[in-house]
Amino acid sequence: MGIRRAVTLYDPKEASVFKLSRLRVPLYRDVLSTLSLTILLILYLAVLITRSLTITKTEIVFWFWSFGFMLDEIVGFTETGFALYILSLWNAFDLGILLLLIVFYVLRIYGLAVVETGKHHIANLSYDILATCAIFLFPRLFSVL
Repeated sequence: MGIRRAVTLYDPKEASVFKLSRLRVPLYRDVLSTLSLTILLILYLAVLITRSLTITKTEIVFWFWSFGFMLDEIVGFTETGFALYILSLWNAFDLGILLLLIVFYVLRIYGLAVVETGKHHIANLSYDILATCAIFLFPRLFSVL
């Protein structure tokens, strides 16, 4: 037995400003979504290539861009509910990306702010977690194709 949602009319006053689905033309929504994912991948690769012990400007931009990606997924999750959200394979991938990014952020902040000895080990571990995110992030490109 599947979960059914009632048909509703689009109300721009109730639509979230953070959700791309509020755009009326699907082509624009798809182009913006593809562009956003492409920028996220470029920043992701730039951060992984750098693997700096300190936070670089590229990493700061990646953090903000990935926070935007995460915010979009959280809004989509809360709007549809878990049972309906997880039915899409790409949403399941997005959930994996979201969880791995959270672990990366926690380790990165812990390594920079808390740990005095072993900063190099914590930084390497955080970048390894970020590299693991590629398992979900690169196949996500196929959702665009």
